[in-house]
Amino acid sequence: MSGEAFNTILNFFFPPRCSGCGKFGDWFCKECFSEVVFVEKQICPLCGSPSIGGLTHAVCKRPWGLDGLISVAELEQPLNKAIYDLKYHWVKVLAPTLAALMIAFLQYFQLDFAGYIFVPIPLDNARQRWRGFNQSDLLGKEVADFLGLPFEPEIIVRRKKTLPQAEIKNEQERKKNMENAFCCSKDKVSGKKIVLVDDVVTTGATLQNAAKELKRKGTLKVWALTLARR
Repeated sequence: MSGEAFNTILNFFFPPRCSGCGKFGDWFCKECFSEVVFVEKQICPLCGSPSIGGLTHAVCKRPWGLDGLISVAELEQPLNKAIYDLKYHWVKVLAPTLAALMIAFLQYFQLDFAGYIFVPIPLDNARQRWRGFNQSDLLGKEVADFLGLPFEPEIIVRRKKTLPQAEIKNEQERKKNMENAFCCSKDKVSGKKIVLVDDVVTTGATLQNAAKELKRKGTLKVWALTLARR
């Protein structure tokens, strides 16, 4: 039986149901897609104040910090539910639709990442095995493929197990949780320009620590791209 035939049978017995409104027919329907609240003003990834194009303010810039951050949408319903279903209900088929939000946003604002390598924020091994996939990997590959840019998920890895950032409310504890969480090879990143891809950004501790490791190993530029901003 072909994959297409199997999916047809699967959809007959278990038809897609929208994560946002619960209607049958799509995993994320057009109505819910249209209700997504896109980010109107990007912010500096260090101080959190408004910034043109998400660029890190000159006064905030650090040698090993992010050069900028682009977030596509606010973490509100129905997008919040869709991301939750993707991550915790294993609805992988949502990834292309959610990535389409990111692609549409980049096209609308004519954001150009030519010359950059797309790299997803990795999960620790235990969480990767439990989930069976990395949501940032799925999103990043869709966007990179559409833009015709390289996608290299193995560039950076987690060196230790960390608590889910969503479970930590204190900002300082979030930063401590992510300290020295990543490692990468100088041979793979030196002289490169990289876009880190993640699903949600809150304080930015995860992205900042990943950027720090990349910059320490010689990466020239590190931007971050997230689907949502909390």
